[in-house]
Amino acid sequence: MHTPNHRLSPTTGMYSGFLITLAISFLIFYCTFQFQVWQPLQKYTLSDLPAHTQFVLNFSQHSTFPAYTLWYRLVHILSGFSLNYNSLAFTSIFLLSALVSVKYLLNYWILNESAGNKILVAIISLILIFVMPILTYFTQASHPSLYVANRFHVYLGNIAPNQWHNATLILAMPLNLIWFHYSVKHLDAKKLHYFLTMGVFGALSILCKPSYALAFLPIICSAILVINIKSKQYLTAVLKSILIAIPALLILTYQWYFTFINNELFEHAQKTVIAPFKVWGYYSPNLFISLLISIMFPLLVLAFYYKKIDRYLIIAWLTFFVALTIFSLVAEYPLFKSGNYRWSSIAANYILFLFYARLLLQ
Repeated sequence: MHTPNHRLSPTTGMYSGFLITLAISFLIFYCTFQFQVWQPLQKYTLSDLPAHTQFVLNFSQHSTFPAYTLWYRLVHILSGFSLNYNSLAFTSIFLLSALVSVKYLLNYWILNESAGNKILVAIISLILIFVMPILTYFTQASHPSLYVANRFHVYLGNIAPNQWHNATLILAMPLNLIWFHYSVKHLDAKKLHYFLTMGVFGALSILCKPSYALAFLPIICSAILVINIKSKQYLTAVLKSILIAIPALLILTYQWYFTFINNELFEHAQKTVIAPFKVWGYYSPNLFISLLISIMFPLLVLAFYYKKIDRYLIIAWLTFFVALTIFSLVAEYPLFKSGNYRWSSIAANYILFLFYARLLLQ
């Protein structure tokens, strides 16, 4: 007689993790608005998300949207072209929760390539969604100008692999993951259509938020050039790089022009200047410790498994170093406190965490 098997199916963990991620994300984003906007005193400064929602309303009223991200136009469309703040806020909350949940599914898909235990993959995929640096050691009393929570500054001075306060990076992260994974996986491909696809993924990522491309694009193009030049395929090296770089550069040029040159929609920086550690130093009193606690997990795994480092991790590290250099050396003038050049380091750090978790599962 056949006895039913009541053990968890391989996909149960994946679906459970997805639902947990969706529920917690919704709660986080709802509380962001609850404590910052939907309170009588409106005295909390926790997140960019309410301001982003107000921007959607402002841009919708002018029927003109900024070039540097699709976020505002996307919320406007999904809200049914609403001009009501609460409708736009709830649309943002649902969309952000869905995007974080998609990132969880991408974690699962990438990690599942290297492990047989589906439940373990689901657990680690879930942990990666919420992993953060430990709290920093300085208090509000010693640095009163900084944003703090429970007396401690949480992550603006660190390079957190996750962040919950910026809608445009949350929008871009799923595409950043797809672009990175697909590009590294097909670095040795012979057919040009793989590189055209890389260019398409890159273009979509940049349309969501251009930050990650500033670090990853030069690394992936350089890797392709090196691989093909070593094989003495000089023309192929150039063609493959062009297929990736041209779509990205065209969109970056478009975004630059309609953000910094022809733009009367919103306040923006006048120029980018070389200002070593000016932005980072504003948010952290000790850059070395902030960096150390931000990448402690990748460093520890690297120390124990340095012989196992693969192409994914090499390119992830190189991308992170480029992103860290950008964050460390340049600033927007005069709006340097906005720290817009730090976003690429956050995205790159998350990818480091993900692919070191993948190494451990192997």
